[in-house]
Amino acid sequence: RSSDLGQSMFTYYVTESFGADGDQNHDGLTTLQEVYAFVDPRTLAGSGQDADPQYHSAGSSMENFPLIV
Repeated sequence: RSSDLGQSMFTYYVTESFGADGDQNHDGLTTLQEVYAFVDPRTLAGSGQDADPQYHSAGSSMENFPLIV
């Protein structure tokens, strides 16, 4: 529950994705696509399917856009 986390579930998992677990291919960069892959299933599971983060790519060049280096 968001109230247990002290913030929204989405924000919590985005912040968590900035750690080592968010860099799914372990290349030293956490991309927009990796953040979404980390956040979406956790937010869905934690919210009982009530929250569904959306990811709309602005093109293939944005899918590998590094957020954390």
